[in-house]
Parts: sequence; C-alpha cells; structure tokens
Amino acid sequence: MGYIQRLPFILTSSVTIIIGLVCYVSGASTRDTFIKMIISLTVFYIIGLIVRNLILEIKKQVDEKIEQEKLESQKKAEEELGKSESTTDNETDKLTDSKFNKKANDADEFTPLNASKVIKNAYLKTE
Repeated sequence: MGYIQRLPFILTSSVTIIIGLVCYVSGASTRDTFIKMIISLTVFYIIGLIVRNLILEIKKQVDEKIEQEKLESQKKAEEELGKSESTTDNETDKLTDSKFNKKANDADEFTPLNASKVIKNAYLKTE
C-alpha cells in the first residue's frame, strides 16, 4: 500500500532521471535539459496522481464487493440456520419438557458428594 501512495513521486523521479541521462548523453544544452526535466516532473506527477487515484478507487470497489459478498453469505447462512432451527425447535421442546419434569422431581432428592465432606474435614484439620 505504501508504494501506491508514493506512486507519483516514484514515477516522476524515475522518468525525470531517464530524461536527464538521455539529454546528457545526447549532448543537449543544460538549459534545454532542465526545461525538459521540469516539464517531465509536472506532467508525470499529474499522471502519477491520476493512476494512484484510479488504483485506490479500484481497491475500494473491490473491498466493498467483498464486504457485500460476506454479508450475503452471512444472510444465507442465517436463513438456512433459521429454517433448520424451526424444524428442530418443536422436537427439542418436547424433549426438554419431559427432561424438565424429571429434573424437577430429582431436585428434591439432592445429596451432597462425599468429596465435599473430605475437603471440609481436611480444611478443618489444617487450621
């Protein structure tokens, strides 16, 4: 992502260096070389800005599309889960009602575990 942000500078500097080298090798005057380099700086900086904005816009659109696809897949999963839950809710209600009635009767007959007595006695001995 950092290279995309620096794209105008990278494009401008690389093209300007190439233009400067070509002018130097060809033996152009210094004034003409500087004028060509200034023109290339401004033109390719603007081109770099346009390309950077296009790339960022494309990335934004791709991210939005991926987000929409995720939301759609979540909605589909929730709908399928809702359909499967509605069919199993009636069955689970029947099972839980019968289990609840059994547990209600068992609650009256609660007895503590023997382990609690052992722990209690060991704690009292240490004091």
